[in-house]
Amino acid sequence: MDNYIHSQALAAISETIPAPLQPIAIQHLNGVCLKPEDFLPVSAKEDSRPKTSKGPVGRPAAAQKPFPESFPAGSGITYDNLYDSRTMKIIGGCLRRLHESRLFSEAELEDKRIELMEKLPFMLQGFNPQTAVTDARYKFTSTVLGHMTSAIFNKRSSRQRPISLNQKINEDGELIDVLGEKDCAYLCVYDKGLAQMEALEELEHLVSNLPERYVLLILMKRQLGMTEEKIAPRLQISRSAVHKRLAAIPELAKSIMREKGTRR
Repeated sequence: MDNYIHSQALAAISETIPAPLQPIAIQHLNGVCLKPEDFLPVSAKEDSRPKTSKGPVGRPAAAQKPFPESFPAGSGITYDNLYDSRTMKIIGGCLRRLHESRLFSEAELEDKRIELMEKLPFMLQGFNPQTAVTDARYKFTSTVLGHMTSAIFNKRSSRQRPISLNQKINEDGELIDVLGEKDCAYLCVYDKGLAQMEALEELEHLVSNLPERYVLLILMKRQLGMTEEKIAPRLQISRSAVHKRLAAIPELAKSIMREKGTRR
C-alpha cells in the first residue's frame, strides 16, 4: 500500500466527507468497497509522488517573516504578557467554535490553536491603543481572532459536499426530491455556518440508525458520485440490487426521522 496516497485519502476524507460518514469511509478504506483513490481529485491520482516541502507545514504565510520585535506604543503588550490568561481564553473560545462544527479532528484543532497563536503578534501590529476604551486590547484580539476563526471554518465548510437524503430515483434513474420539511427539515442544505449544524445532527442520527449497507451506499453514491455500475462489483451484488437499495433509502430515512420526531 502506498502510504502517501493513504495519508492523502485520510486528509481528503477529513476535509470533504461530512463527519457522521467519516468512520465508515475510514473503516472500508483499502478494502473491496473503497479505495484511497476514490477520495482524491484526478490530479492527485495521476501524480501521487510526495511533493518537495516548501517550508513549515501549518504555519500562516505571515509567520514565514520574522516575528515583530515589539508592539504598538502605549499598548502595554510584550512577549512576556502576549499570551496571558485572557488572551488564551479568547483562543479557547475560537477553538470551541471549530470543535462544535464537528468538521475538525482533535489533531487539527491543536494545529489551529498554534496557527492562531502564531498569527496574533502580526495582527496586533494593527492595534491602536485607546486609553478611553476599557479592555481595548482584548476586544481587538477577540475581533481579529474571531474573523480568522470564521475564515478557517468557512474554508473547511466550503469543501464539504452537500448533505441530502431527501431524494429518490425516478424511472429514468434521476434523483428527485421526496422528503419535505416535515420529515427532514435541514437535510437539503449545505453545511455552512454554525447556525446550520442541525444538518449534520440529522445526518448523524440517520447514519446511526440505518443499516451499514445503506450508509455505505450513501457514501459511495451521494458523496463520491459513483455510478450503480461501479458500485455493484465493489459491493459484490448486482446493479439491480444496488438500484433497489438506493430506492429504499428515502423511505427508511423518512421512517427514522418520523420516529425521532415522535420522541421529542
